[in-house]
Amino acid sequence: MQRSLPEMNALKTENKLPFAMYAVHAEGSSDKALALMDSTDINGKPWKLDFIFGNKELNDRLAVAGYPSYYVIDDHARPVAVVLGHPEGTIDLLDWLIIQAKKRS
Repeated sequence: MQRSLPEMNALKTENKLPFAMYAVHAEGSSDKALALMDSTDINGKPWKLDFIFGNKELNDRLAVAGYPSYYVIDDHARPVAVVLGHPEGTIDLLDWLIIQAKKRS
């Protein structure tokens, strides 16, 4: 979260995300998550990301193995690719994975 959410927020603010992105708070609704959403990112920018609350069922369905995790989800709500951590070039990698997934469907 220290690096990925503010970075994704900046890309969303600048309309540079070539796909829909949602920030999922994996433990569901909590005071800590709500406080984060009501604050600004570490750069003092308002949040433009779409936050949603996850739960155990979602974590189980996606087989979440760590945080942050990025999932490419197909039109049938199935994960078709996952990136664990926040490597350099995450957005380019996710964009490429989406293109590859569309070619296979």
